[in-house]
Amino acid sequence: GIMAAGKQEKSYFDVLGICCPSEVPLVEKLLEPLAGVHKVTVVVPSRTVIVVHDAATISQSQIVKALNQARLEASVRAYGGAGQNKINKWPSPYVLLCGVLLVASLFQHFWHPLRWLALVATAAGLPPIVLRSVAAARRLTLDVNILMLIAGKCGC
Repeated sequence: GIMAAGKQEKSYFDVLGICCPSEVPLVEKLLEPLAGVHKVTVVVPSRTVIVVHDAATISQSQIVKALNQARLEASVRAYGGAGQNKINKWPSPYVLLCGVLLVASLFQHFWHPLRWLALVATAAGLPPIVLRSVAAARRLTLDVNILMLIAGKCGC
């Protein structure tokens, strides 16, 4: 057959930067053009990317590097499959801070200065969005992060 080139390998990657289905085309656009990549499957709920690739042509670390250039926080899943990916499933500190501040701002009716926390929460959530938007702009793709920036993200 045509597949005589090298050993095909199925690699699993934990990609923390995938939080919704809109990142799927972004991941596919990043990986599918790479030499040696045959098939890319994105599993959004578990934030997993499964890549069937030619081990001789492209290594796992090259795939991780391609994902991380887009600030997607990718790492190779440790062997042992799904069992070990429970480590570090906490959201990013930005997301946590954003959530805490937004919840606190809900109490603004009792104490008015708390309304400013909503603004701070929005600012706390911005760095990862800005970083990903810059990465997307470099590839000239309009992704959800740029759209969120344009929308202003503060319809509070």
